[in-house]
Amino acid sequence: MVAVSLVLAASIALVGHRDHSERYCWAGGLTAQALAYVLFGLRGQIPDWPSIVLGNVLLASSFGLYTTGLMRFRGVRLPRWLVWGPVGITGLLFWVLIDHTSPRLIVSAVLIMIQIGILLTALLIRRQTPLLRGEWLIVSGAMAMAGLMAFRLWAVTSGLLRIQFVTDGGWIQGMTFMFAMTSTLMLAIGLIIMSEERAEASMALGQRFQWYRGQILERLSTGAPLAEVLDAIRQGLEALRPDTQCRIALGDQESGMPPKADDTPWKTSWSQPVVSSTGKVLGHFMLYQEDPRPPHPRTFH
Repeated sequence: MVAVSLVLAASIALVGHRDHSERYCWAGGLTAQALAYVLFGLRGQIPDWPSIVLGNVLLASSFGLYTTGLMRFRGVRLPRWLVWGPVGITGLLFWVLIDHTSPRLIVSAVLIMIQIGILLTALLIRRQTPLLRGEWLIVSGAMAMAGLMAFRLWAVTSGLLRIQFVTDGGWIQGMTFMFAMTSTLMLAIGLIIMSEERAEASMALGQRFQWYRGQILERLSTGAPLAEVLDAIRQGLEALRPDTQCRIALGDQESGMPPKADDTPWKTSWSQPVVSSTGKVLGHFMLYQEDPRPPHPRTFH
């Protein structure tokens, strides 16, 4: 389990760079998870507080890092206390319950299920497109881990699972490690595939952008009317970003009408004046979206 997590962490970190900082979060999460299992395995050979308290804090931190990476990847925000609060709660409760094994197992299972729910929220909130292969792998791995924690919770409360060391617990503990490794593999592979799918989508978007750019330049070179050129720009932007509607108004030349208020809840998201070389305002370029936000610097590059 430790070796698998460290190899996956190194693989993800090696392909990360400044434009993909979320990958460092994911690599950090896998590393924290590996260190947690090292501490679990040293139970009885080292003091209880690093093995029990620090080990579980590292495990909780791994979920916080996975979630933070997903938030950066998708550009969504969740309250910081929601993402990292369970880490602090884990440290506090495990310190208080350091001599009480069964309550610790119950607390651990509940907190991990909560963190899995937060991770899935970061992945699924404000979605406008269906899940892709990588995202399905992440969801499947997370749900498998949540199911395992639910089973452990039942096993502890029913008295079926009683352990003192990480190697105790018989077939239940063995199944726990097997499912934990499988879930970690699914999560890590899902993260890698998700990143590659975005790279492929970005490349396809760039190709479509070049095609629409060629259409606009062709109209300009053939002396097409301004209204036709503006309409080509509007159609290109809307085709590149299906969640966006565009309107361009220059004097009495207008391309595109604002969305109807009684149709979909489109709202003015961004407006930019069109200024001539002499500083005169010729008109405005406006974007409409259901979820108002300024355009990302790379939105229409």
